[in-house]
Amino acid sequence: MSARFFAFLLFCGLFVGHAEAATKFAYPLPTKDTVITAYYDTNRSSGAKRDWNGGSHTYDNHAGSDYGLYGRWTKMDAGVWITAAAPGKVVSASDGQADRCTSGSCSPCNGNYVKIQHSDGKHSYYLHMKKGTVQVKVGQNVKCGDRLGKVGSSGCSTGPHLHFQVNTASSYSTHRCPFVHNDWVSKGSYKGYPSTTCQSGGSTNPPPPTNCDYIKTARLQGGQLNIRPSSNTNQSPVGTVGDGVCLKVLSKTTSGQNISGTTTWYKINHNGATGWISAYYADCSSCGPPAECNAGQTKACYTGAANTRNKGVCKDGKRSCNNGKWGACQNDTKPSAEKCDGKDNDCDGSVDEGNPDAGGSCTTGTGGPCGQGTKQCKGGKIVCEANQPGGTELCDNVDNNCDGQIDEGLSRDCYTGPPNTNGIGSCKGGTQTCNAGEWGSCNGEVKPTNQELCNNQLDDNCDGNVDEGCNTSGSCTAGETRPCYTGPAGTQGVGTCKQGLETCQNNTWSACQNQVLPASQELCGNAQDDNCDGQTDENCSGSDTCVDNDKDGYGVGNSCIGLQDCNDNDPNMHPNKEEVCGNGKDEDCKDGDLPCSNTTTKLQVGQAGCTQASDCVTNFCANKGGVNRCSQPCKLSAECPTGFECVGEQACWPSSGTTQSNCDSASGEKCFQVRGGCGCSSQSEQPDPGLPVMLFLGCLLFMWRQLRRTPHSTNRK
Repeated sequence: MSARFFAFLLFCGLFVGHAEAATKFAYPLPTKDTVITAYYDTNRSSGAKRDWNGGSHTYDNHAGSDYGLYGRWTKMDAGVWITAAAPGKVVSASDGQADRCTSGSCSPCNGNYVKIQHSDGKHSYYLHMKKGTVQVKVGQNVKCGDRLGKVGSSGCSTGPHLHFQVNTASSYSTHRCPFVHNDWVSKGSYKGYPSTTCQSGGSTNPPPPTNCDYIKTARLQGGQLNIRPSSNTNQSPVGTVGDGVCLKVLSKTTSGQNISGTTTWYKINHNGATGWISAYYADCSSCGPPAECNAGQTKACYTGAANTRNKGVCKDGKRSCNNGKWGACQNDTKPSAEKCDGKDNDCDGSVDEGNPDAGGSCTTGTGGPCGQGTKQCKGGKIVCEANQPGGTELCDNVDNNCDGQIDEGLSRDCYTGPPNTNGIGSCKGGTQTCNAGEWGSCNGEVKPTNQELCNNQLDDNCDGNVDEGCNTSGSCTAGETRPCYTGPAGTQGVGTCKQGLETCQNNTWSACQNQVLPASQELCGNAQDDNCDGQTDENCSGSDTCVDNDKDGYGVGNSCIGLQDCNDNDPNMHPNKEEVCGNGKDEDCKDGDLPCSNTTTKLQVGQAGCTQASDCVTNFCANKGGVNRCSQPCKLSAECPTGFECVGEQACWPSSGTTQSNCDSASGEKCFQVRGGCGCSSQSEQPDPGLPVMLFLGCLLFMWRQLRRTPHSTNRK
């Protein structure tokens, strides 16, 4: 045999000699207290369960072996220790989960557990431990037989037992059956116990972990270990330490002198001597103070002053367990300087105390005496508060009382009729409100009529006399006429307003016919003085607009057609709305609110049966087709209530009726008879709606009777 070949064999022998031996496991429980309840399922590819001996002592897809307790809960409460089946390093552990699970699913499935990595790459799992009994922590080296924890029923469990599992690598999916692969020191008989003897010749000193808080000296055979000033033995010792001494690791190096295959050295302090010892003579240990916590645990924390905790904006944070110690408090909210935000920032139980962020001059934006102010914290916001107290609010478009509003709540009594007529007869005052420094129109007032309305027992012209100048003897001549005007004083002959005519019928003067009264408000865009105040299109917008803010069908603006709204912010007030008496509102935009006392015994618009004007709320009794009905004067249908139309530019009549035609057919006039006569208008003034023949004949018959009664009277324009 050549020297080169011999060297090759020697190399191979050395290589093989240094390979790690396969890890063999000892039974991790005492045999007197336990029983094998389920083996590994070797037939995981199908639904038929099978244990390593071909039996059915398992359940489908079981990845380990289960070992239960005799006495179950009683024995669990007494405590049965689980020990390491082989030496290795703890790479994962958890504690703190509930340990009396019976449902098969409580908390994380592993429950309280320990996972150990062994020198040949295998991993062993010890699952479902009793809460609070885990004795080791991540990074700790353990020997075969070291206590890991006690048997419990945590995680996926229905009773106290140990789930022991062997994997070929760290991945959970690499599990295998230790009975099939002879991973036990001795697997024992079927349904018996594997050997509790640890593997002989196995490694009892696995590689030191990357992190080790406490160590315990070992393998000194009762001697003393030198403490060196550096991580090698070429310097004189600074002290010694005996076997089995628990030491705190001050620091660690992995590049020290190689002692029996390890270059890891620990810096320690013992009996006043601080120096280094080799990791070959020390094992990671839990001999130090008990762990503060277990991996995965968290708890609430707060680093602010104790009297501010959970007050105002202050709230707890969270600490997490790292390597058995509680970490720093994260994300807690501590007190800060108070701000004007409606919150208790300094967590003293008060909000915005001390007027925070305030001070400094500001402008209130209201002008006048309240224009200058100082910034103040009010309701969680900075506001500009006037420097001087406010006075009495005036109608001048200025915030006189410094409350942030202008001309608010200002109203006053008003009356625009002639002097010494307010409160006389039918006349009464109204109310004005202030808007943008200007007093508005006098709403609800009743002014004198131009002349007394006869036979209504009222003082209409407010001169202190009732029905003066009226012929009360009934001696007027049938067909006799006289001028009349019932509008407010000073409006006759102004703008579109004009007088009408009363006719004597049945010894009584009829209502005033064909007069033109003031519109309730100016009609914009028609270049006429509709409300007879001497002005044309006053209060109309200069632009060609018509807006209907309250969506009631009546707008305001110079392009609006017909009557305009008297209150475009209230859909219950418009020219065609039915008036409600005594509520202080002018719903129909005419003559203010009607007092209920005037309507209790009088007929409303559209009601039949009137014999004279005073029978009607409107003092207007009209006749159409032989029917007497209370009406109201009009020029357009828009001036009539809903369901009525303006006939002959004279009176409002229910929409089911139409205008009669009995005037001069040559002139094309239309006729509408009111109490005491027949008034006509041209086609150019009132479109012909197409009259029924019967109404036409009725009007002719009525005129024929009138001519027979008063042969010398005519009623033509």
